[in-house]
Amino acid sequence: MVRKTLTLLAWFQVMAVGFAGAALALSVDFATLAAGNEGGGQPLTFNLGGGLSVSAYGFYTSGENAFAYLDDEYNSNPGGLGVAGTLDTNLQAVPSSDDNVTPGEKLKLYFHDGAYNPVDVLITGLTLRNGSHLTDFLGTYDLSVDDTNYENRTLVHEDDINDILTDTLYLANNNPSNENPYQFYLSELSYESQPVPEPGTILLLALGLGSLGWARYRRH
Repeated sequence: MVRKTLTLLAWFQVMAVGFAGAALALSVDFATLAAGNEGGGQPLTFNLGGGLSVSAYGFYTSGENAFAYLDDEYNSNPGGLGVAGTLDTNLQAVPSSDDNVTPGEKLKLYFHDGAYNPVDVLITGLTLRNGSHLTDFLGTYDLSVDDTNYENRTLVHEDDINDILTDTLYLANNNPSNENPYQFYLSELSYESQPVPEPGTILLLALGLGSLGWARYRRH
């Protein structure tokens, strides 16, 4: 009876870790994060919970540094994450209109744990807004993942990405026109992730596996 109880306890411990590590369908709502928090940085880092964070960087496509920028709503239309070339002492874009991803600029998103180690997530969708915070677009953009480029993707309000597994994502504006329909903000990013194991979870797994091994040894 003791052995059976020990085996069941070990099984539940391992199953609990398994469920804790199940992939979760989540999203980063940059439009909501920007509400009342407009400003830039290099990087801007967001704690997503479960030991996972994402850091946003702004660059020029030439490789020079810029700033990631959270832009608040405009005329009651949501904003999102963009790029600013210059910030003032209050971390506001200069000029104030330079806050989205315009031609010649790109965003970098890096998913990582608390020690800044890369963590792969499954990208499943992007929600974009144009330079006027509306949903109509013209032109294309480039999506880069690790060593793979998805060039000349059509700019749309909701881009259903086909399950890209990565820890680093680049969105670049390759359009020749600087008009608002050719610009974009990243309003939301949908992804699936397995929670980063916490020390307690690792200990629970070790205890479970150890208990199973001991119970099996006792049977023999």
